[in-house]
Amino acid sequence: SDLAFLAVASTYGAEHADVMLSKVWMDRHLFNMTLKTTTVDGTKRFAVVEEKARAAGLGWPLSRQPTLCFLGLGPNSADSLLAFATLFPDLKIVLMEVEDRSWIAELPDFLGTAGRRVTLGRVEAFSPARGDERQSCQAVFWSVDTPTFTYHRYRDLFNSSSQVLAMLSFEGCLPEPVPGLKHKCEFIHSSYSHSFCGMVDENR
Repeated sequence: SDLAFLAVASTYGAEHADVMLSKVWMDRHLFNMTLKTTTVDGTKRFAVVEEKARAAGLGWPLSRQPTLCFLGLGPNSADSLLAFATLFPDLKIVLMEVEDRSWIAELPDFLGTAGRRVTLGRVEAFSPARGDERQSCQAVFWSVDTPTFTYHRYRDLFNSSSQVLAMLSFEGCLPEPVPGLKHKCEFIHSSYSHSFCGMVDENR
């Protein structure tokens, strides 16, 4: 599959630029330029609108929603999960590889009504061996809360769609790594620096 890389410092709260950057990339790579910024109960949303969906040949209502595979969960990624679940009402989120299971128990209270768009999953569900029942990711998100991995470990996720948006979070790493996270921050930086986007940034 083809990978597009997006690296963000933070996805929620005060980092408005990162939120808008995520919206632009996800609209382009996941939603076929069908998103519109709306406000519901005083909260911003990036939702698919019927006019744009029909113009893109997707029909209405949508027959399927893009899936974000969210790897790991902890103090440095919880806000990102909340942001994706809240800001993108037409996005399905599959959460997997959570090392600290106490976060799972807190999800209903933490996510509120946005939690209905988040399901728990397993990497094995994305294996080609499942045939027609194989699930697919249109985007994969990882952070310092993701268990250390090799791309071989998650190859079925990255190969489950022809084009996958790879999203890396530097939360907990900038401006300096949180104590105990130096190794994982180096892994995140290495993942990004070896991508085309990372090489372009470093060559500027």
